[in-house]
Amino acid sequence: MSFKIIRKVSSRGEIREKILDVPEDLLHIGRGPLNELHLEDLTISLNHAEVRRDEQGAYILRDVSQGQTIYLNRAPVKEAVLQPGDIITMENYAVSVSQSMPGGPLVLSVEEGQAAPSEPSLALMPKLLLSSGRWTKWRLAAVLTLVVSIGSVLAGVLGQSAMLMPGDVSLKHSKFASQCEVCHTSVKPVWSYVDNAACQACHRSEILPPSHFKQDVALSAPPLCASCHLEHKGQKVLADVSDGKCVQCHADLKAKGQSVPDIKSVRNFSVDHPEFAITRSLGHEGLARVRLDDTARLKDDGRLKLNHALHLTLGDKYLESQNRGPLLCSDCHHMDDEGRFMQPVSFQRDCYSCHSNEIDLAPILPGQRVTHGRQTDALRQQLLEIFSSAYVQSHPEEEKKPEHLRWIPGRRLPGQPSTPHERYAVDGRTEAERLLLSPKVKKCLKCHVKEVVARGAAGEAADVRAASALVEGSTGQDASKPANEMAQGVSSQAGTEGPATAWIAKVNVPLRWLPYNRFDHQAHAAIPEIKAKGQGNWCLPCHENAAGSVRSEDVLLPSISLCRTCHFELGGAQASCRSCHEFHVPQKSDQRPLTNIHSQPARQLSSRVEEFRYV
Repeated sequence: MSFKIIRKVSSRGEIREKILDVPEDLLHIGRGPLNELHLEDLTISLNHAEVRRDEQGAYILRDVSQGQTIYLNRAPVKEAVLQPGDIITMENYAVSVSQSMPGGPLVLSVEEGQAAPSEPSLALMPKLLLSSGRWTKWRLAAVLTLVVSIGSVLAGVLGQSAMLMPGDVSLKHSKFASQCEVCHTSVKPVWSYVDNAACQACHRSEILPPSHFKQDVALSAPPLCASCHLEHKGQKVLADVSDGKCVQCHADLKAKGQSVPDIKSVRNFSVDHPEFAITRSLGHEGLARVRLDDTARLKDDGRLKLNHALHLTLGDKYLESQNRGPLLCSDCHHMDDEGRFMQPVSFQRDCYSCHSNEIDLAPILPGQRVTHGRQTDALRQQLLEIFSSAYVQSHPEEEKKPEHLRWIPGRRLPGQPSTPHERYAVDGRTEAERLLLSPKVKKCLKCHVKEVVARGAAGEAADVRAASALVEGSTGQDASKPANEMAQGVSSQAGTEGPATAWIAKVNVPLRWLPYNRFDHQAHAAIPEIKAKGQGNWCLPCHENAAGSVRSEDVLLPSISLCRTCHFELGGAQASCRSCHEFHVPQKSDQRPLTNIHSQPARQLSSRVEEFRYV
């Protein structure tokens, strides 16, 4: 137990003490119903203050009211360490601080003072007694007339806009500081919020509100631009929005009618921000948010086999044979042009320096190779050409045949049965595909996984034999079954478009794990402490589990606890909401869909729930 709250409650003319024990290390004070210390007076903010117990056992008072003043022993404070005997004053409430024993709970005794009398019709404004005393009706009228006269004179000398402007505008708006009509319309009073249309007249209208204001995951109606970007506050940057604007909603998401599951309330990054989360498919359960500390469900769905520990600990003999030093993370993972995010791994750019771009067909055809990265149809055509060329070399009479009788790889002469040339090429392609997808030889399956797919109905009839051989090698079916029966059986599972075959599954490499965050890898790479801790490999201090990862499904993102070792309040690196989160999502007119090496469009984000972006 960390806190004990004692309040005096009046019941039937008797004053009784009501005691509440709070076991948490964080106590919230305010008018909101979720605060542990609930103060009902309307002069108290929904979230007024908080008291936090740190690791050393000290109790820290912090003002979160965004405008009102908290007094500690009659002195205004924003943040202070509480001691027994202190008195906290918040509007009409006085809270006495005590502690029965060292290390025991902090006792807060709450007393409510007498509220100032008020006129119901005038809310909190005091009543003006004009019938007697110094302020008679005639004297008040004379003073008002004098004030209006002085204001008229100043308006003529200084200009109307300067006379009415409550404060200096920001630096970028100073060019039209005297032209109120640029932002304020004539039909609304100048103290009303400026409409979004006035802002978008100069700023890009295609700047969208954040994704959590979309219709399917809406927490509330989108706020006006001017409600967060407050003008007339002096020479400041309007984009520099305080955390208080974010906390207004995120401190109590239940009150906003949130429809996205598992979104926690957040008041402070260092205190109650939840663990980072990704979104992955859970099969029949659909998409689900999975946090990094949920080890049972956390998994990388990318179908590319990669052993990080093996690559980072390659033997000296192998490295000497490749004429290179030890591998670093930055040898395979490259930043984008802005230095912010990592680009998806590409074979041509990141793997080609060590791994060959061609796969040999030994022992079937020693010396012959196929090109890595080709689509299924292109690779099957290349195999036909390779075995066709091998047949022609061993049968020179094929070149002496008339052109209309020659077999061309991938084509059958109309009305003609299959020739020995064609049968040799198709059977050779079948054996080559079996070799490439063999789980024992580990040609393609050294880095890839395979899946059964359906080929188009226009495929050659001879492809049935190829399908049967591949099904035998991939699914373990009996080779004694008829080829067409086996192929049709797999086709019923994979699709209904024709004979089935097995081939390499799409790698499905994540483009960005957390597409809504803002991160700068280049800025972190320049920190000397990170380089020293990683012994030159500056990625490992943050991605500390990469060096020991041997499974492809490991998610190697740093946890929030690791980020908090550097990012914290009062002496640490910046830990505001804007440090990691972007509110607006600009739509660039020249932005094209992201593609992978096969030029297949990437799956775009359709809602806040889709946290992955794949290539």
